Amino acid sequence: MSRVFIIQREVPHYRVGLFQRLHEHYGVKVVAAAEPPTRTGLQLAADRLGDAFVPFPMHFPDPDDAFRVTFSVTDLLGELAPDVIVSESNLRSTASWGLPKARLRGRLRRLAYWTHGWNMERGFHKPKNVALQFARLPVFATADAIATYTEEGARWVKRCLPWQQVVTLGNALDQTAIDAATAAATPRRHGEPQLLTSGRIREDKAFDRVIEVFFRVKQRLPDAALTIIGDGPARAALERQAGDELNRSIRFTGALYEETELAPHFLGADVFVLAGAAGLSVNHALAYALPIAAFPRSRQGPFHHPEIAYVVEGRSGLFVDRYDDEAMAEAIVAAHRKGSLAALRQSLRSDRVAPTTEDVVANFGKLLDLLRR
Repeated sequence: MSRVFIIQREVPHYRVGLFQRLHEHYGVKVVAAAEPPTRTGLQLAADRLGDAFVPFPMHFPDPDDAFRVTFSVTDLLGELAPDVIVSESNLRSTASWGLPKARLRGRLRRLAYWTHGWNMERGFHKPKNVALQFARLPVFATADAIATYTEEGARWVKRCLPWQQVVTLGNALDQTAIDAATAAATPRRHGEPQLLTSGRIREDKAFDRVIEVFFRVKQRLPDAALTIIGDGPARAALERQAGDELNRSIRFTGALYEETELAPHFLGADVFVLAGAAGLSVNHALAYALPIAAFPRSRQGPFHHPEIAYVVEGRSGLFVDRYDDEAMAEAIVAAHRKGSLAALRQSLRSDRVAPTTEDVVANFGKLLDLLRR
């Protein structure tokens, strides 16, 4: 099976290293929108993939909804003549409905979906969300295999579809670029302790709660500082919330994408604070050996992405059981005073909790082995 393609809506910059490795190892090519949506909040970088990138006409009917995408499966199969397609899982995409039909009609040899498993942003706490979770299963059932980000997602798929072949791929960033930036960077510190958070400024990330947590930390540790990396429509409101501490103990950098710009902040911090939904920022912090403070999932939130699995109590960070700003502040202050944050940072330099790119590439090989059967 020499013609293997990954179907994506767009290629964010943090996926480039992984896709390049998959191309080098297995000849995989990535099919993504020839004209991707412009309001994703991501830095798109498909053109950096070279021969591994196949642009394809995809239509995004709603400029504010980058998940809703349509394209011609007939044209795609005719142009690519694929042996295998590994598609991102997205119920608002033609891929989730057109590709299963093609597989069932014999127009596609092998089909796999790359998925969270269950939609971890939604949970199961409302009838509508339960319905949407189980709407994924008929799509998954038509595939020859399912690839998940974490074991948690894999267990859910196996529980619901016990006959289905499932491989846990993991999720990773390009550690090579991070190591190079680390070697060249000078840590940037503004306080003691230094708190950091980053990501697209959206409601689910709860940056407003990070600021509230910081105010409570600062009451106990007056020299504390907070850096927020990211941008979005809500940034102005957050800056107002910072009040007199803006540009003093609270600093906003705006959106940063290059590791050379990010490294000084990650290396200078003592703890990465997650008051809202965890995503790939978990991998980012751990790649810099930066411990994480987070809330676990609860009925009230946060509604984490799969990467929360890489936050392991006492190994890569600390979980604050009570979903409460005061509880988070108390935990951070206690960990700082005990020296626990420094100890975690030291151990993380040799203890890789999150998967590496090489791990994901090796697991992708296991997926291809299943699809060859």
